[in-house]
Amino acid sequence: MKGIGLLFMSTALLLTAFQSVGRQKKQLDTLRELCAALERMSAELGEHSSPLPELMDELSSDASTLLRPFFTSLTLSLQSLDEQSFSLSWRQAVDRQLSLRAADKTTLYRLGSYLGRYSGQVQSDAVLSVRSELLRKLQRWEVSVSDKRRVTAALTAAAISMLFILNL
Repeated sequence: MKGIGLLFMSTALLLTAFQSVGRQKKQLDTLRELCAALERMSAELGEHSSPLPELMDELSSDASTLLRPFFTSLTLSLQSLDEQSFSLSWRQAVDRQLSLRAADKTTLYRLGSYLGRYSGQVQSDAVLSVRSELLRKLQRWEVSVSDKRRVTAALTAAAISMLFILNL
């Protein structure tokens, strides 16, 4: 009976560690893809003065599975602007559809107040500014993520070892 409990606890620790690493990977991938999408948004807004509904629709159809729900949500919100402002829809889409850390979401919120309100060049500049900030955060995070993974693996191994020692 003791062995079964030990097995369950060890499995739970391993699953928790894998979930943590998986969540970090998804957040990193989302941030990478979002930076690429923001670069495209900036070009479309600045060079082609693409209308926002058309741009969100294009981004939605071209996006990966990580970003498609975000851009689809924004496309739908643009069809009902009389019910809710785009900046509020942007914020809600960031919160509900993007797997990002809170600090990255906060950075991204700012962009919603620019999109659809100003000239294409002002919008493009705002997109580039937010993208630059997110890229800096991404680069710092990528440097530290391998260290965090090693610490997670070491702590998980240590906890499982302690369980085995205590149950001898």
